[in-house]
Amino acid sequence: MYANFKKKFKDNIIRGKMWKAARSTTVDDFQICMAEIKKLNEKAWEWLNEISPSQWSKSYFSVYPKCDMTLNNLCEIVNGDREVLEARSSPIYSLLEMLRIKIMNRRARRRA
Repeated sequence: MYANFKKKFKDNIIRGKMWKAARSTTVDDFQICMAEIKKLNEKAWEWLNEISPSQWSKSYFSVYPKCDMTLNNLCEIVNGDREVLEARSSPIYSLLEMLRIKIMNRRARRRA
């Protein structure tokens, strides 16, 4: 969705507002962000309104998933990582423990 939005709307301010709306955690915050987008660019607002907010805004996500990351590409953390490549020769428990620590640190950084 973002790639299509980025192609159509090149303004960095609009893109920033779209991300702010996507990351907003309450419906009220989302509505405020969408009003700001409408003031800046009505076409962008219309484009975003065509897509259900439950597909792209955190404020409309189900409360049942227990992961608060908008994007959960955990496999990207370890693909090609030098530490992981070096740890491949270690025992499986050590490798998994290293991966666990790496993922937990990344999640903690993203929440801050």
